Amino acid sequence: MRGRLNEGDERPDADLRERLHAMETKVRKMRETRNNFNAQAKVSAEKRNSVQGQYKEHRVKIELLVTEVRAMRAEIKSFKEKRNTIQSQMRDLISQIKGKRKDHNNKRSATAEYADLKQQVDSLEKKFETTSVGINKEKEMVKKIKEFSKRIEELEPEVTKFKMVEVDMSDIDAAIKTLKVEADAAHNEMIQAVERLNAKTPEVDEAFAHRDFLKS
Repeated sequence: MRGRLNEGDERPDADLRERLHAMETKVRKMRETRNNFNAQAKVSAEKRNSVQGQYKEHRVKIELLVTEVRAMRAEIKSFKEKRNTIQSQMRDLISQIKGKRKDHNNKRSATAEYADLKQQVDSLEKKFETTSVGINKEKEMVKKIKEFSKRIEELEPEVTKFKMVEVDMSDIDAAIKTLKVEADAAHNEMIQAVERLNAKTPEVDEAFAHRDFLKS
C-alpha cells in the first residue's frame, strides 16, 4: 500500500499547474489581442477600399460636371460673340444713315464690307438677268461679279462664324430695328446661360470639397 504524499511532494505539481495556467491565460490573451488586431486591420482595409471606390466614382462625377461647366461657358461665349457681331452690323447701318460712312480707301469692318458686296453682287446679277447690255458692259459686269464673289468668300470665315442676320438693305431703318431685336435676343440668351452657370456653381464647389475630403 502506497503511503500518502507529503506536502513537499505535492508542491512541485501545484507550482507546475499554476505556471501552466498562467501560461494558458497569457496565450489566450495574446490570441485575443491578435484577433482584435486582425479584425481592426480587416475593418481598416475594408474602409480604405471603400474610400478608394468612392473616390474613383466621385472623380467620374467631377469630370462630368467639369465637362458640363465648360459647355456652359462656351455657350455664354457663343451668345456674347453673336450679340457683338449683330451690334457691329447694326452700328454700320446707323453710320450709313448718319452719313458717317468711312472713306472708301479706309479700312471698314468685315461685316460692313461683306453686306455691301453681297448687295452689289445681287444687284449686278439681277441687272444681268433682266436687262440687255452690250458685250463690253456684260464682260465688265461678269468681271465685277467674280471679283466681288471672291472677296465675299475671303470674308466669310470672319463674318459667318455667327451668321449675319439677313436684312432688307433697301429699308435701312427697318433693318436696324430687326438687328436690335436679334441683338437683344442674343443678349438675353447670354444672361440666361450665365444664370444657369451660376446655379451650377454650388454643386461644383461641393463636389470638389468632397473630393478633397476623400483624399485626406
